[in-house]
Amino acid sequence: MKFKSIPASLWALLLSVTAAGCCCPGASEICFSCTGAAGDCTVFGAVCNVDLGLCTPNNCAMSIARSPADGGPKPVNCRYVSQAVTTKVLACAGVYKPGGAAALCPASYHVCTAVDRFPAGLDAGCADPGLGGIYVADISTWHDPANITQGSCQQVASWLPGLSSCGTAVGAGANATAPTCSGWGRSVICSKTSNLSCPAANVASASNTDPQSGVLCCQ
Repeated sequence: MKFKSIPASLWALLLSVTAAGCCCPGASEICFSCTGAAGDCTVFGAVCNVDLGLCTPNNCAMSIARSPADGGPKPVNCRYVSQAVTTKVLACAGVYKPGGAAALCPASYHVCTAVDRFPAGLDAGCADPGLGGIYVADISTWHDPANITQGSCQQVASWLPGLSSCGTAVGAGANATAPTCSGWGRSVICSKTSNLSCPAANVASASNTDPQSGVLCCQ
């Protein structure tokens, strides 16, 4: 997404017609770009929001952040888990039914799969308490019901299905650190959560009823 620029003389007019007093709360707004250099945006009576790369009024609390890949804002329901050069990973929140998880990912992103390279630093992002829920990738895991520390990346008869994940699920024994499948070191045992189902250990069969949880989207 590319933001249009307008002459400085129109800045006051822009603010006067923007009810919330914020620049670029959505894709249709016109904004001034900035880099965070000294003096950026001061001519407009604003400050540079370096996360957005845009001039915003001092009282503007933005809930979107700029994607370095396309220069545009990501959806407000998503937050970065990793911005590694190899693979960018978003945690995108929302409820979904079987077959509907992919709709949570923004354009140019897809639900993370086993072919996505595990980014450096993802473990730290996955453990971020700010995620507020559990976010799954389309990477199957299977867990021994008698000992959930035992897991497999291949289906084992009578074992519990799970998915590689980031965040924290609600439910005793729901969060597992084994197995490590395709480099992803965390997983969730779906049947032990209060909101997630994945009977076939894949995202196509999964459903989620918690709006604070969702899917992992890769680019």
